[in-house]
Amino acid sequence: MQQGILYESMNMAALWKLPVVFCCINNQYGMGTKIDDAVAVKDFSLRAKSFGLECLHVNHLDAEKAYTDIKEIVDNTRNNKPSFIEVECYRFYGHARKDKSPYVMKMKKLKIENLIQLLLQRKYLTQNILNEEEIKSIDMTVDKEWMFL
Repeated sequence: MQQGILYESMNMAALWKLPVVFCCINNQYGMGTKIDDAVAVKDFSLRAKSFGLECLHVNHLDAEKAYTDIKEIVDNTRNNKPSFIEVECYRFYGHARKDKSPYVMKMKKLKIENLIQLLLQRKYLTQNILNEEEIKSIDMTVDKEWMFL
């Protein structure tokens, strides 16, 4: 979000009413710099709104809800109105292969992963997609697979 060409592109898309979706995956870091240390305005959608773009800020762990929200804004974009989607998430791994990501807090990573798993399990149980035994079986299979990595 710190590149001038992005803003030029947003301006042109808005001016010419192009069906363009600009998507920012905000994982809280630039290449190696925490956003708090590099950006004065952390809500990137405010920048896109200044060009008249329709904006969506996705900040939840429910993948199905994210899909529904994103599908809606993409469908609206097809009617020649550019849009901007900011997907706020957490960086679990480094920026590149050699980046050992010392800044990623292991406990926070585990809490988020466990929360995602619990949300999915609750949803599958309440919608009768899976039962307790099936969930336990899946967990055991995943644990076995991870032992070999």
